[in-house]
Amino acid sequence: MNAFATPEHTDISGTWGTIGFGTTLFRRELEHYDVKGGTIVAIIAHEFGHIWAMRAGIIDKINEGQPTVKRTELHADFLAGYFLGTRKRAAPNISLQAAGDLFHRIGDHNTDSRDHHGTPDERVAAAEEGFKVGFVQKREARYAFSAGLEYVSTL
Repeated sequence: MNAFATPEHTDISGTWGTIGFGTTLFRRELEHYDVKGGTIVAIIAHEFGHIWAMRAGIIDKINEGQPTVKRTELHADFLAGYFLGTRKRAAPNISLQAAGDLFHRIGDHNTDSRDHHGTPDERVAAAEEGFKVGFVQKREARYAFSAGLEYVSTL
């Protein structure tokens, strides 16, 4: 199983949505790519980006008129990059190389498939743009959400 986001409610009061994370994916990331868990954090941040878009009621609108789900996926990558940028500000010594490698690794070239999530370069670029908003520009999360929407609308 992969990771996924759903708008289904949780048993935790005051929360909205659920992130599922397959144990095979979790183990593979820790054992083969990043023992420190940075890729796990990046994946969860990506899925949280989907939940935020669902909660805002715009997840379907992001891809309106598009042949693939690429814009939704790149928006979530942008928000994951933003989150990683805020973490880097809080802990300047952390390495995010494995997370950057993750975005490249999970890209695809299936541009004719409805499930196309973006090429490796597109996914890295979206995460890097989000990172800049969080780390360099030091902007708030609401700004990052809107900036991510603007970013993907040009693709």
